Amino acid sequence: MRTPPKIASALLRYVGGLDEGAVGDLVEEFQSGKSSAWYWRQAAGIVSAAVLREVRLHPTAVALCLLLGWFCAWEVSTTVVRLTIDAVWRSYSSWYFANGGFPPPPLAPFTWILDFAIPIAANAFGGFAAARVYRGHRPVMALMFAVLVVLGQIAIFVWMSTTFDTTTIPAHYVFEPTPPQNVASFAMPPLAALLGGMLAARRQATKAA
Repeated sequence: MRTPPKIASALLRYVGGLDEGAVGDLVEEFQSGKSSAWYWRQAAGIVSAAVLREVRLHPTAVALCLLLGWFCAWEVSTTVVRLTIDAVWRSYSSWYFANGGFPPPPLAPFTWILDFAIPIAANAFGGFAAARVYRGHRPVMALMFAVLVVLGQIAIFVWMSTTFDTTTIPAHYVFEPTPPQNVASFAMPPLAALLGGMLAARRQATKAA
């Protein structure tokens, strides 16, 4: 017996609250000979319908929760964490030069760690906040916020890749793709946002049970 694509099936199970009959028909069609690409298209259509249903039923709540998640990810978490680390380092440096003691640790070697860890933690917190506050179907909200983070990553990529070329007449903008340093730096924030939202959705399911 053929097994449907695992990721697509897991996505359908995670979203939950879908028409079980429609999902069952989808599996039967796949086992009767449909391709994996067909199964993915149908799964994407089912999930998209679930997203549109949430937007139609709770348009204001969806917008506000996505905005809250974004604010938590890019303003509250990132700003507070960075300012706290910077304040602690500066305070210790001032204390060292005033009273003696162990030299303050250089901050530069930890910059790459901070630049990688803080966005991950911030997006996880943002995803958790967006889904936790949402009173509708939280798994769908978790997916929507993760997609929002992906779109943000793409927007940053486009912004960083667009330059104003003054060597031409007339001067104009030029798109010069600058790929991310590694795949993880692009993929981890959306995954962290999804995991944060999944944690909030799981808490909702636990309470309902």
